[in-house]
Amino acid sequence: MKILILLYLYLFSPTWATNIDAINTKDLYLTPNSSTQISVPHGQQIKIRGDKIIHVQDLGSKIKIAASKEGEARISVGLNTYVIHVAHPNQLHFLATLNQKLKEFLDLHASIQNREIVITGQLHRLSDWKAIVDIAREYESHFKMLARVDADIKEAARAWVNSKLQSHNLNLPHLLFEPLVTAILPEDDKNLDTLWRQALLPLGIQLQYEKSQLSIQPLVRVRIVVAEVNKKMQSQLGVEWPEIVSASLAPKLTGVNSIEVFLKAMEQSGLGQILASPNLLARSGSEAEFLAGGEFGIKINTRKSNEVLWKRHGIFLKIKPQADRSGRLSIELSTEVSLIDEAQAVDGIPALKTNRMSTHFDLSQPRTIILSGLIRQDWGQSQNGVIGLAKIPIIGALFRSQDFIDNKTELVIFVTPEIVNDREYSNKPLLPKSWTEHD
Repeated sequence: MKILILLYLYLFSPTWATNIDAINTKDLYLTPNSSTQISVPHGQQIKIRGDKIIHVQDLGSKIKIAASKEGEARISVGLNTYVIHVAHPNQLHFLATLNQKLKEFLDLHASIQNREIVITGQLHRLSDWKAIVDIAREYESHFKMLARVDADIKEAARAWVNSKLQSHNLNLPHLLFEPLVTAILPEDDKNLDTLWRQALLPLGIQLQYEKSQLSIQPLVRVRIVVAEVNKKMQSQLGVEWPEIVSASLAPKLTGVNSIEVFLKAMEQSGLGQILASPNLLARSGSEAEFLAGGEFGIKINTRKSNEVLWKRHGIFLKIKPQADRSGRLSIELSTEVSLIDEAQAVDGIPALKTNRMSTHFDLSQPRTIILSGLIRQDWGQSQNGVIGLAKIPIIGALFRSQDFIDNKTELVIFVTPEIVNDREYSNKPLLPKSWTEHD
């Protein structure tokens, strides 16, 4: 009995009682299977709402309120209304700790509304919000941020929320700060509801789905490295140099940007050279293209008109990634190497030697795809062929290489797709060692 009395004094001290209406309404907090008593003036009418949450016993000048299960009930005694919140002990301890901490802050209050802990008042500092989040994490509980947010901290608040979302591979949605802090999400993101809740509810931010919102798909960056690689390097890369075009996954190398580090070391050892290293960006479901080469025109005369048909030559790479917020990635790759063959020209129109490949990979984490066998060794054997091929941007350096002519090296394309945050800056690309950077 002493324990119950002490618990009652602790729970219903001024810290635990918030006056919604200074005269008529009081909040009372109980745990299941606990009870309290309130005085009832003689002749006052008593109304009870929520009799499944509490049981009331008439004791004459008092009534006994026994909590049976979690929820909210109301008792009206004349002009006075008592809101009885029956909550789990952990939630009440969380509320007590919050109220103790909020004494250090200005204009913030904590209470229970509809079985949820809410923060009301005026939020003047972002650090106060962060402190509340830390306490919620300690108690493994959630809260709702209903406090009005000062205008001069809203931008900082958005940046803070964005930093939290990055760890979940989520982009910052539209945030509303009134009447409560809410993230407005497109209905298409409902399949990611669990992920959004894991990211936002611990911050006190509520979710609201709307049809009118534009769905922003994950952004995928594809690092491409076009390189001439000595065939002695096949054991380190874990691939066999094929006679025909092929695609394979590179072995898992340790370290940040490990493939790039490997290729730089290869270049410094004289076992190859990096010809190009572009980065492509594409939204999930969209396409991106890379062309190192050019186009030549073929004039077509008809009775009605004269037209020019443009033919592409060089190295062409098309990617189409599909990604989700959990980090899973599926990528379709189409590769084509087309080289002008003057020796096979007909009526002044050059022929094209072409290799094409389409492939598909499903990745659960960033991996590098190796494309090889793109150029047959005999393509540049004739003198006229070598002269012509040497003029092609990027790939021309390959045909000027004596090692390639001597069949010691191979053209290899390394493709590394990864999901990135919209605000993340692309890393500095690799440059051929013959290039010089200027400030």
